[in-house]
Amino acid sequence: MGQKMRQKEVENAIIDYICEIMEVEKKHVQSKSRKLPYAFARHMISYIFRKYFVNLSLVHIGEIVTPKEPRDHATVLHSINMAEDLIATDPTFKQKALDIIGYVISLREQAQQESRKEIYTRLMDFSDLTLPELYEVFRFTRRPEEMPVIE
Repeated sequence: MGQKMRQKEVENAIIDYICEIMEVEKKHVQSKSRKLPYAFARHMISYIFRKYFVNLSLVHIGEIVTPKEPRDHATVLHSINMAEDLIATDPTFKQKALDIIGYVISLREQAQQESRKEIYTRLMDFSDLTLPELYEVFRFTRRPEEMPVIE
């Protein structure tokens, strides 16, 4: 649950940032509107999530872009291709894409640092345990073949 919630928060933060950079409101981007500013923002969202979150399917990206009425995989693929074309031909769109990519990279680095801190904190919880107590902890968290040998 925690990991899924964290992922949703990251997705929303990225969408909010894209809307800010593209100077559009999120509610319009997530609507069916075909106006160019909203369509370009949807293209950017699809592009960023496909290129920087490679484990997401096109269908899932469609759900991220417009949660109420998700776009199908073909529409998402078209958006990604449109964004790539715009990046290649429109300097303003390219600069906005670079700004957004920088933001996504900083979010990833922040998440990695938080993950490291969380792991360190968990390890510190075990620092007061004796060797037999540690053995008991590992006994319930590892498969038998992975158990450390204590002599």
